Amino acid sequence: MQWACRLSGTSRMVAGWSGWPSLWAVGGQTALESARVLVISGHATSTSILKHLIIPGTSHFTTLDHESIFHANAGNNFFLEGFDSIGKNGAAEAIRLLAELNDSIQRVTDARMLSAILDTKPD
Repeated sequence: MQWACRLSGTSRMVAGWSGWPSLWAVGGQTALESARVLVISGHATSTSILKHLIIPGTSHFTTLDHESIFHANAGNNFFLEGFDSIGKNGAAEAIRLLAELNDSIQRVTDARMLSAILDTKPD
């Protein structure tokens, strides 16, 4: 399904991979599709933000999270497997299910601490 929208006085068809209309017009959709997103943490808010970037077509994201999943956050994140996720790395576990939204997306999980990255690569 494609949706028509008005851009610069002409009618063009604009859609993300999911078929939903692009909210960003052609230039914004192109920028979104070429974006490289870093999300720090694999918690519920972070995965919800990623979901809303993946569905319209972001092509690459990295999730940085050194923490393991514990009981308190196992049940409040849709992109975890509940108690089966306890003890696993939060980013790695969430990224697996987020990837199901768009299997062509490039994804990276990094389990290092942010401070360790900044100490070794401050730029």
